[in-house]
Amino acid sequence: MNDALAAMLRARSIALVGASARPGSFGARMVDEVGRSSGERRLHLVNPRYESIGGRPCVPSMKHIDEPVDLVLLGVRDAALADELASAAQLGARGAVVFGTAHGPELRR
Repeated sequence: MNDALAAMLRARSIALVGASARPGSFGARMVDEVGRSSGERRLHLVNPRYESIGGRPCVPSMKHIDEPVDLVLLGVRDAALADELASAAQLGARGAVVFGTAHGPELRR
């Protein structure tokens, strides 16, 4: 397995950008699915609209995460993907998964 893929699959610290408490939303489904995963992982919920989701703290941006992050899951609107992906890189994330249409002009910089 190559290093990039191993870093994603063995992630110990995950930032979930676009986390939501709104039932049925994609952000809520991401929180549920990652919360159910096995293994010892630290989950950082990111959304400026919430202080907590399901009893877990939520920060307004990745800048507020106080530790290195192995993996960033991006469940945000397409117009925000490029900026959030840049923030993940600045944070030093080793990997990112983008959920979205990923074909907008804002991603072709």
